[in-house]
Amino acid sequence: MKKTLYVISVFCGLIFISNSALAISNMSGYFSNNSKTTPTVFEVKPLGMKFCESFDLSTGACNGANDYTFAKTYTANDGWCDIAAAATGTTACNFGPTSGMTAGATYNYVWMELDRSFRMTGVVANSDSDINYDYCATSSSNVNTDGTPNLGSNSATASKQSIYFINGVGNNTTGSIYNNSSTTGSTIMSCDTETGDRCVFNEHKELKAAGYDTVPSGTHYSYSTDYGCAWCAEAGGESDKIWQSELISSDTSFTIIYKMDAYTVKSGINPIVEMSFGVANGLEAQFSKFINSDESPPVVTNSCTLSVGNPTVTIAVSDS
Repeated sequence: MKKTLYVISVFCGLIFISNSALAISNMSGYFSNNSKTTPTVFEVKPLGMKFCESFDLSTGACNGANDYTFAKTYTANDGWCDIAAAATGTTACNFGPTSGMTAGATYNYVWMELDRSFRMTGVVANSDSDINYDYCATSSSNVNTDGTPNLGSNSATASKQSIYFINGVGNNTTGSIYNNSSTTGSTIMSCDTETGDRCVFNEHKELKAAGYDTVPSGTHYSYSTDYGCAWCAEAGGESDKIWQSELISSDTSFTIIYKMDAYTVKSGINPIVEMSFGVANGLEAQFSKFINSDESPPVVTNSCTLSVGNPTVTIAVSDS
C-alpha cells in the first residue's frame, strides 16, 4: 500500500525494546513479541525540512555550502498531516515550494525535524493467550508528556491518541559507539542491553504503579530504546534512514536524516519532490504480564504499550 506525500516524510523510530524480565524473590513476568496493525489515522507534524549536500555525523547539522531550507506553507489541521487518509497514489499534504535552489548544487540528503508525537487511531489484537488482554487500542484518555512508554487500552474500540517516540539514545548521544557513515546507517547498536552501558531505560507506568522497578536502579524489568541503529538486525534491517537524534523527556521534536539518490539542480527548474510510504503495520503493540507472588493470592498485572511501527519511505526528485 503506497501513498505519496509531496515534500514531506515520516519515519518510524528504530525502537528496540529489551524483553528482559528477571525473576526475583516471589515475582515473575515477561513482555510479548511485538504485534502490529495498520492504523486508520496516522497523523504526523513535520516542522522543518532541508536538502543537504553533506552533514555532520556527530550533530546531524547540514554543513554544505548550498544547503536548501524548504519554506513550510502547509497550515491545514494545525500542520498535522494524516497519511492514512490519503487514497493510494494521491497527495496527502504539500509541505511547500521548491523554488530558490542553487543551480548546479548536488543534494544527497533529506534532513527533517518532526514533532515527537504521532497522532494515531488503531486496535492491535493480542495473539499471546497467556496474557489476559484481548487488544491494545489507542485511546484519547492515555496521555504521555514525559517520553515514557505509551500505554494502550484493552478495548476493541479506538480513539485518537498521541503516540510519543519514547526517550532513547541516538546518533548524537555523547559516548555512543555507532559506526554509521555518510552513506549508510549504523550496523551496530550503541545501547548494550546486557550490561546497561550507553542505554536509556524507561519506566513502564503500569508496572511502576504495581510496584515493579526498572534497571539500573531496580531489577524487575528493562525497557530501552536505541534510535541510532539504522541497519542492524535488531532494528529489522531498516535502510532508508541513516541518522536520528536522541530523545530526552524535555524534547518536543527530533531530527532524522535520509540518504537519497544524488540530485543536481538545473538552472530555471523547480524540482518535484515526492516522498512515498506505506502505512501498513504502522502501529505496534507489546503486551506484558507480571505476577507478584508475595501477595496471597498472587496479584497479576496485565498491560500493553503502543509505539510507531515501521512504514516504508522512498524519496524521488525529478525535474517535471
